[in-house]
Formats: sequence, structure tokens, C-alpha cells
Amino acid sequence: MVKSRWYYTLRITEPTSLIIGCHQTDERIMGVEQRCGNIDMGIAILQYDRGQYTLFAHEPNATKREVQLEVQLPEGTFVVLPMSMGCYVCRPLAAERENITLLSGDYIHPFFINTLRDIFTKFDL
Repeated sequence: MVKSRWYYTLRITEPTSLIIGCHQTDERIMGVEQRCGNIDMGIAILQYDRGQYTLFAHEPNATKREVQLEVQLPEGTFVVLPMSMGCYVCRPLAAERENITLLSGDYIHPFFINTLRDIFTKFDL
């Protein structure tokens, strides 16, 4: 399993209702390259107590644009961890084969620009 390096620690001081969502790029947004379908993703919430992590709740991996988990958290410390098995990181089966030159003189291919944009969007969170 591939675990995200993006995880979130929550310190809950009183019982709390929480809705957590994990979203992928919406293919309906103008300029989004739909080279691959959505990857599988899920959410795990671990409870930290006396040096031990235990699974508190989870939303199983699903291959869709968003997953959501609604929980009631008691007082304590929790870690929210987005997850993926990475099973669907590939080109769609029906995609045509392409020979793409990312850089050619002064020309920068749009796929290269979108890849850089995606990387910096994730790092700018």
C-alpha cells in the first residue's frame, strides 16, 4: 500500500463531529489533461494513545473522484491519513499511443506544463 506523505494530526479537546474528504482533480475543469482515470484512494483515521497507534475509522479505497468519511471523535489525538494502493496509475486501456516531445527548442508541450503545475500545486498546499 502507498501511504501519502501528507498526513494530518488532530488534537481533539472535546467530542467532535468531523467530515473528512479527499478529492482528485475534476476532469470537467478547463485545461485538465485526462491522461489517466482516477486512482483508488481511501482515508484512515488512527488514534494515538500512550505511544500506540490504532485504527479508529476508515473509508475503504475506491476508484472515484472523491471519498468522504464522517466520524464522531472523542477527546484525544488522531492522525488522518489519505491512502492509495496505486493500482490504477496507468493509461486508460483505450488510449492511443503517442510520441510526445516535451521540450523542442522554444516549444514546451502542454503535458509538461500541466505536470509541473500539478507538482507545484501539491507542494504549495
